[in-house]
Amino acid sequence: MTDPFRRLILDTVSVIVKKEPNGDSLIELLKVATPDLDESEVIKDSNKRDKLFRVLQKRIHPDHHSQGDDTVTALFQDVQPFYDRCVANIHKRPSKVKPKPAASTSNNSNNSSNSTLKSTTAPPRAQTQRRATSIRVEFEFDVRKKWPYLSFDQPSFPIKGCSADGISALVAYQCINARGAIAHGRKTERFYSMEQVLQKPASVHEKFTMRGGVKQFQAPAIEAIKAEIVTNGPVVSTSFVLTDNFAKRPENRGVFLTSQIAKVHPVLIIGWRVTNMGDMWLCQPLKRKPSDNTVVPVPFGQFGIDVSCLAPKNTFEHVPWQNGPYFDIDMSYAPEWRTWPSLRIHLSSQELEAFGECLDGGTGMGIIGSFENKASFVVRHKGKFAHSRRCRLREVKYDKKLGKW
Repeated sequence: MTDPFRRLILDTVSVIVKKEPNGDSLIELLKVATPDLDESEVIKDSNKRDKLFRVLQKRIHPDHHSQGDDTVTALFQDVQPFYDRCVANIHKRPSKVKPKPAASTSNNSNNSSNSTLKSTTAPPRAQTQRRATSIRVEFEFDVRKKWPYLSFDQPSFPIKGCSADGISALVAYQCINARGAIAHGRKTERFYSMEQVLQKPASVHEKFTMRGGVKQFQAPAIEAIKAEIVTNGPVVSTSFVLTDNFAKRPENRGVFLTSQIAKVHPVLIIGWRVTNMGDMWLCQPLKRKPSDNTVVPVPFGQFGIDVSCLAPKNTFEHVPWQNGPYFDIDMSYAPEWRTWPSLRIHLSSQELEAFGECLDGGTGMGIIGSFENKASFVVRHKGKFAHSRRCRLREVKYDKKLGKW
C-alpha cells in the first residue's frame, strides 16, 4: 500500500538533513515519522531513539517510493550519517530562549471609513503582542466551515508575469477581502480587485499597514496563530519557503508561483487539520476554480510556514462592502437587524429628507419614483458601515403617536 504522504515526508526530511546536526534537529527528524514522541526519552534512551529512527527509515526507504527516483535513494543514504552526527551532538542543543509573548491585539482598530481612505499605520516592525483572550482551539478548523460565505476568488490569480511583490499584494488582499466578508456577515458586493493589486505591488506588511495596521506572529506562536484564525479569519505566512520538490508534487501543480521556488512564497493559512502524520496547516491555493475547495496541507514547523505570520489589525467594520446608494442610521438598538425578514424604521422629518436624497441619488426619482420602480438601496449602521443590508421601499406612512414617519 502506498503512503499518501510519501512525497511530503521526503520533502520534509530533505529540509531537515540540511540543518545543523544537534539534539533539536534529531527531535525534528524523528517527529516526521512519530509526531507524538517523548522528547526526553529520545535524549536519554538510545534504544528508543534507534527504534524511532528505524521507523523513519522504513517510511523513506526507496522501495516504498517511485522506482528510478535517484533523489529518494540519495536522501535515504544521507539520513543515516546525519542521524549519527545528531546523536554525537545530542547534548549540544541550543539553550531554550524564553518565548516572546504571542501576538494578539485588540481588534478595535477600525481606521478606514471606506475602501480608499488612508489608515493610521503600525510601526515598520510590529511588536509581538500577548494573547489575553481565552480561546478554545479545536483539533481541526477551517474558516470556510465557520463562515461558509467566504470566497477566495478575488483578487484572481494572474497566470503569468506576477512579481514577488505582486503575489504578496495579491495574498494580502485575499486575506483582507475574506475578513471584510466576515465583518459584513455575508458575501460582499465590493472587494479589492486584481487591478488594485497591480496598481502598486508591495509586501504583505506594507499592504496591511496601508489598510489600518499589522499584527505579527513570530515563532513560537502556533497557539496564538490558531486563536487569531478562529476569532478573526485567515492569516498570511510570510516565511514559507517553497521547495522544488514540494512545488512539483502532482497535486500542487499550478498552486504556487514557480518563480518563487527556493524563495519565500506568501501563503494564506485558512485553518489546520490533525492527521496521522501530525498537525497540518491548511493553505489556500493561488490558482483555483470558483467551486474548488481543495487546500494545500503543510506540516506545522516545516518549510518555515509558521516562523512569521501576519494579520490585519483592522476589523474592516468601517469599510462599506456593498454598493450604494446608502442610507445611514443608528441601528445599535437592534443587533440582529441584518437577519430580520423585513425592517420597519421610524424617521424624523429631517431623517426622511435624508432618506429621500439617498433614494434620489441624482436620478430624480425620489421616494415615490423609487417605490414605483422597486429601486434598491443599502441601509448601513452609522457606527459600522460593514453592517449593512440591501432593501426596497414597501411603504411610507406617518405615525401620529410617535410623531415620526
